[in-house]
Amino acid sequence: MIREHPQTVKNVLKGFVAGLNYGFANSEPTKKIMVKYLKVADPEILDRTYQHYTEITERKPYPNMEGVRYAVEEVAKRVPAAKGKQPEDFINLRFLKELDKEGFFKELSK
Repeated sequence: MIREHPQTVKNVLKGFVAGLNYGFANSEPTKKIMVKYLKVADPEILDRTYQHYTEITERKPYPNMEGVRYAVEEVAKRVPAAKGKQPEDFINLRFLKELDKEGFFKELSK
């Protein structure tokens, strides 16, 4: 898919990132979405859930490569084929880097 349809992949990523940004910029509609899909009815829990979302969600969703490295090491204990693999063997940052370079993240945060 990535090789055959790179623009589609990039557009999907743009939509995902725009959705994250919507969550940051629109607390009340985002909370309504949380009520619907997370089935959270208690306003205090809803507020804390939203607060947690805004604290842990990165505006630029680059993966934590050290976390991925750790996960690969753990998998390698049970799956011999994973031994010696690096996070870059599984993660393609091309499109995130392109969006970053093009100013997409900066434009969204205006």
